[in-house]
Amino acid sequence: NGIYIQALDLDKGHQVWAYESENNVQHSLRKPSINNKIIYTLGEKNGNDILIALDSITGGEIWSKRLKRYSKDNVVNPIITNKYIYVVQENVNDKTGTYLIGSNFRTGEFKKSIRLVDIMGDSAPINIVSIQSYRDLMYIYNLDKKIQITALR
Repeated sequence: NGIYIQALDLDKGHQVWAYESENNVQHSLRKPSINNKIIYTLGEKNGNDILIALDSITGGEIWSKRLKRYSKDNVVNPIITNKYIYVVQENVNDKTGTYLIGSNFRTGEFKKSIRLVDIMGDSAPINIVSIQSYRDLMYIYNLDKKIQITALR
């Protein structure tokens, strides 16, 4: 049940590399995201989420960072913007609410925390289905009260 990612050469018809996580890291329902030759994926380790960065050329692990557990139902993929890689987290630094936590692409160092209710007020999503980014906007798709897509700058 661990994380297993492989790179395939479709022209030559063979596997280039495969990455398999440690036994105590479990896979999640979230899909990997790729940016600047780095693959970002989320898993679970000892009851916490873990963000892992892999080299897309070699499959080698560049870094991994432990995160607070969001929820077992969280299916939001890592979100890549112009400046950071974001993950969705809940109740950060003893403050309730849904947060976007931004990390440095190359090191995984935490750089930014955005509490959605502070930006979006009462319309802040709880049941987030997907978040995508394009240029300097982030689009949040959720199913709380109605199907809603919100753009954040």
